[in-house]
Amino acid sequence: MQKSIKEFLEKVQPGETILIEYSSIDHPEIVFYSITKWAEENGLPIVIHDVLDTFHIFVEHLKLNGYDVEFLKDVYVIKSGGMIQLGKIIRKVKLSDDIVVYTRNLHEILRELFTKIEKRPIIIIVLGAGKHLKRYEHQPRVLEYFFEVVTRKCLGNTNRITYLFGNPHLLRHDVKVELEEAPTRILELKEYGRKVVIKKSPYLSELMEELEVIS
Repeated sequence: MQKSIKEFLEKVQPGETILIEYSSIDHPEIVFYSITKWAEENGLPIVIHDVLDTFHIFVEHLKLNGYDVEFLKDVYVIKSGGMIQLGKIIRKVKLSDDIVVYTRNLHEILRELFTKIEKRPIIIIVLGAGKHLKRYEHQPRVLEYFFEVVTRKCLGNTNRITYLFGNPHLLRHDVKVELEEAPTRILELKEYGRKVVIKKSPYLSELMEELEVIS
């Protein structure tokens, strides 16, 4: 019997970073819903880093598909670009800022938030990671700083579990490869989001295993 995405989520350890890869015609919002619903049911706090209104796109697609998204109005949101207000917005970070300033502001926001939230681990979900990286793909030094500070630094931090949602088809091949290097696991959408395949894992036994998202 094929395992479900819920069974997979139960096994993810604090300190991990999971990359979810999808194309422009897939439905990553269904995987996003599975993660957020599981976190809510387990009483875990959710923080969404919303790049260029990707959160709004996900929620609207879910509503059209008949999902109850009422609980998503209460999640913490850090906005990077975009104009649409959704969730409990903690602060807005300008995408136009220098990358050093941007990451410093982001870490300060998270540090403040971590002092206010007692429950652990905190589920951090980055929506639109591909759009963000696209801005820097022709700036090697900026990219390296981004990967060092944003993706590698959070690995092993047991206060959090990080899920990165990104469309790798937006990126040059070398940037995509570097993005895939740090995460502990990578899930790739199949059948437009009905299933995911475990493309990368620290556990060889689960490599290329398919998980049901919609049963």
